[in-house]
Amino acid sequence: MEHPPLVAGANHRFAVHFTNLRTFQALAKGSVSVRLAREGGEPEVFATNAPSRPGIFDWMFNPGRRDSTR
Repeated sequence: MEHPPLVAGANHRFAVHFTNLRTFQALAKGSVSVRLAREGGEPEVFATNAPSRPGIFDWMFNPGRRDSTR
């Protein structure tokens, strides 16, 4: 997954695609989370609980740190 640097207080959109490699079908259910962690701090977790369409999990989030998180 590639994404430009995250900026605290700014909205960011993540979109990821998952395919079952045995059947070559897009996943129709599941959840995905992004965990932002930095040394000495509590991690922030942003999740989506279902795909927006088969195989595509996308969501907006806003990291709460005051400095950039990568």
